[in-house]
Amino acid sequence: MNMGSLKKWIIALVIFIFIIIILLVVVNVFSKKQETDINSDTDFEKDVSHVKLTVDFEEVTNRNNFYAIKNIIGKYGYAILEEGKESLYNMLAPEYVEETNISSDTVLDYVDILGKEGLTEDQINNLEIDIDIEEMLYMDMTPNTATYYAKGSFAYNVNSTEIEFDLLVDIDSSNRTFCIYPSNYVKEYYLPLENIDASNKNVQRENIQKNSYNQFSFVNIEDVTIINDYLAKFKDSIVKNATESYQMLDEEYKSQRFGTEEEYLKYIQENIREILSIRINKYLKNSYSDYTEYICIDTFGNYYIFKETAIMKYTILLDSYTINTEEFMQKYDSSKEQGKVALNIGKIVQAMNVHDYKYIYNRLDETFRNNNWASAEVFEQYMKEHFPLHYEVENVEYSNEGSTYVQKINLTDVTGKDKNVISLNIIMQLKENYEFVMSFSM
Repeated sequence: MNMGSLKKWIIALVIFIFIIIILLVVVNVFSKKQETDINSDTDFEKDVSHVKLTVDFEEVTNRNNFYAIKNIIGKYGYAILEEGKESLYNMLAPEYVEETNISSDTVLDYVDILGKEGLTEDQINNLEIDIDIEEMLYMDMTPNTATYYAKGSFAYNVNSTEIEFDLLVDIDSSNRTFCIYPSNYVKEYYLPLENIDASNKNVQRENIQKNSYNQFSFVNIEDVTIINDYLAKFKDSIVKNATESYQMLDEEYKSQRFGTEEEYLKYIQENIREILSIRINKYLKNSYSDYTEYICIDTFGNYYIFKETAIMKYTILLDSYTINTEEFMQKYDSSKEQGKVALNIGKIVQAMNVHDYKYIYNRLDETFRNNNWASAEVFEQYMKEHFPLHYEVENVEYSNEGSTYVQKINLTDVTGKDKNVISLNIIMQLKENYEFVMSFSM
């Protein structure tokens, strides 16, 4: 073979190999595209059952969802109050509308009644609805839709009239739409809730069609909103039913702080003005495995603790000294003696500010106590005369003699009305299990 033929043969071989490579690339790309197309149409991709859904009603722990549903219920309540037939008709579940054969003209006959009888024209003009959610549960229907059950009451801001409700609210989170089953229908067909699960609910909707009246939005709810709502509900229960407010207290706390409901009611009666004027100034949030804790401080330096297990499911402690919090114990355990003395003095000042003289009395050295006050009642009178204000404390000088610690403190009026500074020497002995006994200069 001459050089010319060999050269042509090599060129032809190179071209052939190049064509083969091109064909392999094309085939590979095509097969991958075909594979992608097939995968995009598989039953697995269309079937969303692999997404984890709730299979029974659970308590709502997502605050944004809770307030979204509460706002929906508020929109529904105002539509009833204003007799907005068209808006109400378009808020109701289409299946309910079809089943009951109602129209926008007759819709007011099928929903909760929020009458205005007996109200003056001025009251009607300034009428607002308060919504109290006693319980809220939810169940997923699809990845985009869920059913919420809300039990609570509507109340006017001008009188004590309350209208209870049991509502089912279906939401479509992708379209930001909702529909409602009214109370009478829910009570007849859906209670108790055990009758409902994700497989047998009458309607398993994939979406909720949008109209001019059934849209909602999720709003990012901050801690301070939750705290103020919890505090407002506690204050409201004190005014309406003090016994109900007693049931809102932490079980261990109310046993140690008050002992009996009678003692609690006496405390409320004596301090009602201060309690109703509570304003939270700052707070600390602690998250634990089974609850969330909000440690709040008011403008007078008093502590209030909310222990939340779900949204609007919480108990209350009216101070941070009756029961040692996790935060206090961690701080105490990591402190030296001077720090522990300071923490205990903080408890004493808290008790002074909320007039819990029994707490202070029980932590006085026995000899010191018996030499100065014949009874707890006499001690209480002494404290009211000498420490009538709300105080903040400043630790000044510290010393110790063996196991006895002396801390000089200055007390100043938080409100600034009294400019005098009260100086005291606190003499303290530390005991086991975070206990202590003390006396003070008189």
